[in-house]
Amino acid sequence: MGIPMKNRIRVGLYLVVMLVGSSRFIAKAGIIGPYLLSQNRIPDMSVIGLPPGAIELKLDLQFPEAQSDPFLSQPEAITAVSDHQLCISDMVNNELYLFDRTGKFMRRFGRSGQGPGDLLRPASIAFDNDRIIVREAGNMRFQFFSMTGQYLDGFKAFRGYTDFAAFKDRIYATPFLIKEPGAANNEQLVDILDFKGRRVGSFGSPLEVNPHDFPWLNQAILAIKPSGELWVVFRCFPIVRRYSLNGTSLAEYHFRTEITDRKESYNKQNDLERTQTSSQPFYAYIAHAACATNRGLYLIDSTAGQRLIIIYLNNNGRLEEYYWFPMAKRGFACTGLIVEDVDAEKRFYVLDASEACVSVYSIR
Repeated sequence: MGIPMKNRIRVGLYLVVMLVGSSRFIAKAGIIGPYLLSQNRIPDMSVIGLPPGAIELKLDLQFPEAQSDPFLSQPEAITAVSDHQLCISDMVNNELYLFDRTGKFMRRFGRSGQGPGDLLRPASIAFDNDRIIVREAGNMRFQFFSMTGQYLDGFKAFRGYTDFAAFKDRIYATPFLIKEPGAANNEQLVDILDFKGRRVGSFGSPLEVNPHDFPWLNQAILAIKPSGELWVVFRCFPIVRRYSLNGTSLAEYHFRTEITDRKESYNKQNDLERTQTSSQPFYAYIAHAACATNRGLYLIDSTAGQRLIIIYLNNNGRLEEYYWFPMAKRGFACTGLIVEDVDAEKRFYVLDASEACVSVYSIR
């Protein structure tokens, strides 16, 4: 019996996601992958000036060093494990690494495989209730580890997810949305899972940005405030939403700068051309990673020309602060962000996948 067309479409799109996720590693091996192609084809944002009041950052620290042990190959995500420790996932080494916030290496755990405690392409990670939670793109499952790296439990995901956050024994995960041409979009934006993998709720409507609504345009990043409330950040559009942890919609905000306006226009036009010519889409990410504090939301953009940009939105969605740092090249990849925001002293821990390290910035 042949595979139904709907299932073939789902499998094909999942393989595309896997390929794009692998492309940074492919590019490091000397092959131009779709990730770098997409970043090089977007408009050059270097010609756009910084807004008034932009705050320049200085680089304080980078870790681990390029030739050190551990050596990171494709770091994908970072999370705060405590006030003193950070955890990093590596999708090529299939390991997790713990560092303190001065960059001192603490421990590593995980190994390639499919058994309990093994890892295959560990992607997004989170920390909740003294457990490190890992979403594996390769094994399509979630696993739980102690702070010392001991395997605790895990479950197989019943569908593909692109990001997640965790809070009080609940996992909030964004599925890879599938919409067939001409079909109504009945998908929900976020699934709520318990720690046994049971879906206990779903909420949120996808964006209706174009009549075509290619699923890529609904890619989202999740971030949860320490006091509760979930932020949903759309990667391809300058739109963020706030939800309660039971899924009640609280607000939607559309933040604007000249760069975000230029990227939004580019993505809409690109999606329209894709539907007319069936060409390969290339989208300009507006947000590459996010970090929520009780004061608001920080977003990072690493495709704004030869600049790293971090913007801060308060809890009412107003863009209050704009940080930047000059970079030696354009199209670098930042896949994670942790912000220390205490008593007006800020430190930004940026996971730089293109350099395979954590870069720590403060205000100049």
